[in-house]
Amino acid sequence: TMQCRRQSPSPPSRPRRSQPATTRSNCGTDGKTATQTFTVIGAVDSVTLSEPSGVLQVDGTVTLTATVRDAGGTPVPDGTPVEWSSQSTGDSTVLVRLSADQVTTDGTATAEYIAVAAGTAAVKASAGDLADVSLVSIAAAQAAPGAAAPRLSDGLTSRNAGSYAVWTDSAETTAAALLAELAGVSAIIRAGPDGWLRYAGAGSADFAVARGAVLWLAAE
Repeated sequence: TMQCRRQSPSPPSRPRRSQPATTRSNCGTDGKTATQTFTVIGAVDSVTLSEPSGVLQVDGTVTLTATVRDAGGTPVPDGTPVEWSSQSTGDSTVLVRLSADQVTTDGTATAEYIAVAAGTAAVKASAGDLADVSLVSIAAAQAAPGAAAPRLSDGLTSRNAGSYAVWTDSAETTAAALLAELAGVSAIIRAGPDGWLRYAGAGSADFAVARGAVLWLAAE
């Protein structure tokens, strides 16, 4: 007489790759026991997350791909759920997810992220009881070669002597700070509630320039 006892599928043994998902039957005759192992096709057996090709720049994007396989090394069935998460190593968020596949297609799922600050973030893709992590390094954006450094006076609609200009920046500045950057301009003049204000360098009274102020850039 043969007696058989069926056991439940074996659980995964470690986070990234488990032992093959199996069902075991223990059968015996004449006091001897034989074990048969059957692989459960389609069960998640491995999750592998791609790595970035290099250091990401602020405002740059990266697409990561999670590859999910069963114990036979073939793609899991379409529609297998995949969960995405990310964690910055510092106090500030440096990576923000733009989009992500929530289920697999042909054994893969992708997610796109954008870098919002310099630093390092860990992206995690999970399927079943398994997961893989990819580190994304982000560097501050580099100025284009030969690009001029921004100037305070860029907030003026005109920097030409002998013309009117409007201060468009939301931050308040001063006439002295603007005059220091304006070549060929001898004075900055603005109409105030108590009359005209004029700054022409040392010896004259400086005044604040708020957004929307209309200035006359006097020629030398």
